Amino acid sequence: MSTLRAPRPQRAASLWAKAARVLTTPHHPEDFLALINPLASARQLRGVVTKVDRETPDAATISFRPGKGWDHHLAGQYARIGVEIDGVRHWRSYSLSAGEGRDPAVTVTAIGKVSDALVHGTHVGDVLFLAPPQGDFVLPEHPRPLLMITAGSGLTPVMSMIRTLIPARPDADVVLIHSDRTPADALFREELLETADQFPGLIVHHWFTGRRGRRLDLSSTDDLDALVPGWRTRAAYTCGPVEMLDAADMLWAREGLDIRMERFAPALL
Repeated sequence: MSTLRAPRPQRAASLWAKAARVLTTPHHPEDFLALINPLASARQLRGVVTKVDRETPDAATISFRPGKGWDHHLAGQYARIGVEIDGVRHWRSYSLSAGEGRDPAVTVTAIGKVSDALVHGTHVGDVLFLAPPQGDFVLPEHPRPLLMITAGSGLTPVMSMIRTLIPARPDADVVLIHSDRTPADALFREELLETADQFPGLIVHHWFTGRRGRRLDLSSTDDLDALVPGWRTRAAYTCGPVEMLDAADMLWAREGLDIRMERFAPALL
C-alpha cells in the first residue's frame, strides 16, 4: 500500500510559486506585492523616501529606506538612482551624504532634468529605483591627518566622511576647504560650523568667490600655505568641478605627493 506524504517545504513553496504565476499571468506575483509593499521586488532594488530636507533653494537632501539587497555604504561612496519621468526611467549617480551606519541619503543640486526632478518633485513616500553603493573614494584604512578640498556639490561625499569620522574619533584631525559663491549657496554650512565648534578635530575654511572675487588658486602653493601650514603631511582628498580637480592633480604631482579625487562629472553626463 502506498503512503501519502506531505510535500517537502521546498517543493510546497515551488508549487505555490507556480500557482501564483498562473493566477497573475501576464504579470509577476511581485507586481501585486508591490501594491502592498513598494520595496517587495527581487527584480529591482528599490527605496522609499522617508525625508526631504531643503538645503538651499536649488538643493535638497533625500533620505530613503532601501529594500532587501542594499549593501551598507562606506563614507564617500555613491549609488545610482533611478527616477521615472513621463514614463521613462532615468538613472544618475549621486554621492551618499549620510554617515556610515545611518539610513542612506543623497544631496542633490538641481542641475539637469533628473536632478531637477529629484530636488523639486520628490516627496515622502515616493519610490526610488536603486543600485548598490560603490566607489573607492573612502576614508583611509588607518587614522592620519586629512585635508579635504571641495567646491559646490563636491562636498557631498566628504560630508559623509566628516559625519562618520569626527563624532566617532577623538583623535580625528581634518581640515576642510570648501569653495562656493556665497554663504547662501554653501551646502551644510551651519552644520559644518557647529561641528567645528563642538569638535576640535575639524577645522573648516569657507572660500566664497563672491567675496574674494576668485577661486582657490591651486596653480601654486600660496593659498594652501596660507590656509593650512603643513598641508603636505596630510592625506588629501578633493571633489568638485573638473578644472579644480585637474589643477589639484597637477599641483600634487609637482610636489611629488598623492591626492585622492572623485571625478563624478563624466558619470553624470
